[in-house]
Amino acid sequence: MNSKTRRTWAGVVMIMGTLFSACSGGASGQQIHRCAGAGRWFDGNPKRLKESIERYLDAAKFEMPQGEIVALVAPHAGYEYSGPVAAYSYAAVRGKSFARVVVIGLSHRFPFRGVSVNDVDAYETPLGNIPVDRDCVRALLAAKAFTPVPQAHVSEWSDENQLPFLQTVLKPGWKLVPVLVGHVGEAEIQAAADALRPYIFGDTLVVIGTDFTHLENTTAAQQNKADLGAADLLVKKDYAGFMRYIEGPGETICGRLPLAVLLKLLDADCTGHLLQHRISGEMTGDYSYSVGYCAIVYTTPTKKPSGAQPAEASQPAASGNPTTGGLQSDKFLTPEEEQTLLKLARATLTQWVEHGSKKIDLSQFDLTPNLRRNAGAFVTLHKHGDLRGCIGYIEPIKPLYETVMENACNAATNDYRFTPVRKNELADIDIEISVMSPLRRIKSPDEIVIGRHGLIIKKGFNQGVFLPQVPVEQGWNLEQYLEGICRKASLPRGAWKEGAELQVFTAQVFGEKEHGSGGK
Repeated sequence: MNSKTRRTWAGVVMIMGTLFSACSGGASGQQIHRCAGAGRWFDGNPKRLKESIERYLDAAKFEMPQGEIVALVAPHAGYEYSGPVAAYSYAAVRGKSFARVVVIGLSHRFPFRGVSVNDVDAYETPLGNIPVDRDCVRALLAAKAFTPVPQAHVSEWSDENQLPFLQTVLKPGWKLVPVLVGHVGEAEIQAAADALRPYIFGDTLVVIGTDFTHLENTTAAQQNKADLGAADLLVKKDYAGFMRYIEGPGETICGRLPLAVLLKLLDADCTGHLLQHRISGEMTGDYSYSVGYCAIVYTTPTKKPSGAQPAEASQPAASGNPTTGGLQSDKFLTPEEEQTLLKLARATLTQWVEHGSKKIDLSQFDLTPNLRRNAGAFVTLHKHGDLRGCIGYIEPIKPLYETVMENACNAATNDYRFTPVRKNELADIDIEISVMSPLRRIKSPDEIVIGRHGLIIKKGFNQGVFLPQVPVEQGWNLEQYLEGICRKASLPRGAWKEGAELQVFTAQVFGEKEHGSGGK
């Protein structure tokens, strides 16, 4: 066991005496995660803290990377040492708006197996309370990849030290998803990334809190080489190379496993940028124990929508009847437009599975005004008649053709219920597309028409969605449909009868089989 590991495990004894103060009720009975780092890692005085962060940000001078920032890596040491470096990452998102920030750190003091997400109402800092996105948290906890380990979050600083920076640079209105990675292997890293992916990216920012190498009796040249070797692999998104590296000179990077989760999350078109690197030995002149700090950001050419939702799907059913908004007729897409979308989905799916890229030549497709109109849609994959993946955007957040391209890839690799589609499966897969009408809230379940209406239920932090074809294939009546959507949303039986919000939509459903194309 190296000295770094000994220090980590020794901290277990220290934390046990502080568990009682981890979370306490607010005035309204809310669960508030109390700030543990104020006065230790950063100034506890709000005015001085804000001023110090602003100074760090103003001093961070660099050429802004092109594209939309979707993720960043920042150090988590005391601000006196790491603040000037962290400021580079945070200056890159200064003044930007996000709905959700997923902060992924490590557990320094409380060893556990797996990945934890903290299910509380808010996190406290000297700059105010940050609301937690409990909808997202509880959805993650429903996935087998996540488990609540409240003890690990009590006095952890890898995530907490990011929060005052985030409060300073981002426009108000965002919510926090606090994640800590414990001891995990390859399968657990992949599972955590798969569970997180439906909530990434678009209006979500991913933040990794990690310092880099921790070296004893080193030199500036040795540590710079060790840190920059890891940073180069991270910028290149070389997961396999990074995992090999942390078995050698990168072994002391404390957030190596959170970084591994990030690399599994990043899309093929993400680009990494190293903005700054420093080591504490250069600041203090003491190389008997020196820590490296890096600021890295990841960009995409265009901002991706988040909020992708997996949905149950089955055999094709009768087309829907959009009644409101931009979709005005029973079948607003022509057969030719349906065929175009199916070919587009097939080409994108093949490119994604075989080459890890979503870039295809769009000039070969006739993208009519209908296909350029914003619309929600789901892409469903079947293999030999069995569901193989289904994900879509409920809201009309992108042009229809882009929505189909995105979710052909999402259905293949991001549906947490299935392993990613492999190259040798492509010929056996058939694609089905469900183009959605705008959502309509209903006052009574009696308004639901089986075979015509897809259904969404919302109650508290729970939500579920079914496409219109589901009850038809299952042979459900109305009550069975309602009970089924409750199960999908992890709600108790009969939850639809009181206090639940019900929304319906229709869909134009078409697939490769009926068009005589696609898989076998």
